[in-house]
Amino acid sequence: MAPGTHLTVRAPEITSLGRATVLNRVTVGKFFEKLDEIYGSHRFTALNISNIDETRLSTVHKPGEIVAAKGQKQVGKVTSTERRQNILCVFV
Repeated sequence: MAPGTHLTVRAPEITSLGRATVLNRVTVGKFFEKLDEIYGSHRFTALNISNIDETRLSTVHKPGEIVAAKGQKQVGKVTSTERRQNILCVFV
């Protein structure tokens, strides 16, 4: 930690273990390769594409506050979603 940095107590953002381990450069690259392949083969128009807002409601507990450096934009803590329910809501 740099000299003069102060600490603050913050609530971490919940990140599932599955998301933390799968979201990487290789996986994201494969997604965009497949997306490009699908767009190329089907020739979608703007009328065939919809923008949706997806949100997930989780039954996983929120972890308590942790100590982090002041000014840090994002503080995360991995939590398990095993044996819990997740409810997916999609709004069009």
